[in-house]
Amino acid sequence: FVQRLGIGFSQVRSVRGAMEGETAHELDHEYPTGDEEEEEKQVLNDGLTNMPAVLERTSESEPFAKRMCELEGVLTLHDLVFRDSIRLSKTKLQGLPARIDVLSNLETLFLTDNLIQKLPPSFTALHKLQEFIIAGNRLQALPEEFGQLRSLHLLRLDGNCLEVLPESFGNLAALTWLELQGNRIEKLPSSFGQLSALEVLRADDNGLVELPDSFRDLRSLRQFRCSGNRLSSLPIGFERLSNLESFHAENNQIT
Repeated sequence: FVQRLGIGFSQVRSVRGAMEGETAHELDHEYPTGDEEEEEKQVLNDGLTNMPAVLERTSESEPFAKRMCELEGVLTLHDLVFRDSIRLSKTKLQGLPARIDVLSNLETLFLTDNLIQKLPPSFTALHKLQEFIIAGNRLQALPEEFGQLRSLHLLRLDGNCLEVLPESFGNLAALTWLELQGNRIEKLPSSFGQLSALEVLRADDNGLVELPDSFRDLRSLRQFRCSGNRLSSLPIGFERLSNLESFHAENNQIT
């Protein structure tokens, strides 16, 4: 793919090198945000607004992003099938291809600070996806079958426009780190307590009015932030969260 389009490999670089050495599961370290290094802040930097479904060969003199925006032809997303990580942060990306599922080997996907409003239904077929960061976009909803992404252990949805999470969300059995802050979520799905591996939950600055009864089943939870919501009480059995080390609930209505 790189050789045929005459594109420097650094323009579509993997994030795996940036992830090496991260102690992702140590709670005194932050998960990677997707933009730690200045030279990696953008993968495409010429005003890319859509990841197209098709590409074609073109002259090497044209900027890579311009080719990505304008061309239609015979090379498809199948040319990226071999990749297990992709970074497309801060590129003004507005959407993903309908057949994103052809990237079946994808394990890491960073889409921070773009303009994405929705994910295609086929996104839920990325069964190998382990780390998904789509913070700072315009997501209004997740696909109903989002819970099929059972390999996910890092999920950052912060800074979007989400009002609800699908009921299938509780099927994300491998999820250990979840960021929801800065959305418009009023209630979590009743299946939320099925996230048995969840260690870190950040849900500040939403519209949460209550937590589901199943919340008490989050026995692995070690950090929970829910400041800046409208909670008036905590669910019965909250005290059973024996592994909880850090809890912040400022600026609520809890008495």
